[in-house]
Amino acid sequence: MLYSRLVGDAAAMVLPQSSAAYGDAARGDLWELVAGTDAIPPDVPENVESRPKWKIKCGKALFALRTSISKEFIDHVRDVCSPKEVWETLERLFTKKNTARLQLLENELAMLK
Repeated sequence: MLYSRLVGDAAAMVLPQSSAAYGDAARGDLWELVAGTDAIPPDVPENVESRPKWKIKCGKALFALRTSISKEFIDHVRDVCSPKEVWETLERLFTKKNTARLQLLENELAMLK
C-alpha cells in the first residue's frame, strides 16, 4: 500500500512542521486518523467524553488535509467526511495509470528542455 511507503514524508507534508497549531504529538495523533488506526468511539454512555474529542481531532485532520490540497484536486475531497477517506481518494488519484496524463507530462517536460 502506498501509505506504508509515504507515511513519513506525507505526514510532514500534510501536517507541516512549522505550523504552530500542531505540535509533534498532535501531528502523530492526527496522522492516526489518516491511517485509520484511530476510529470513532462507539456511541455508548461510556464514550460521552471521548466522542466529542475524537470529532474535534477529526475536524483538525480534515482541515489540515484540505488546506494543503491544491485547488485542482479539492473538488475530489470536498464532500468526504473522514481523513482516511480523503487520503484514500488522493491515493487513488495519484497512483492510477493515466496514459493521457503521462503523455501530457512528457510533452511538458520536453518543452522545458
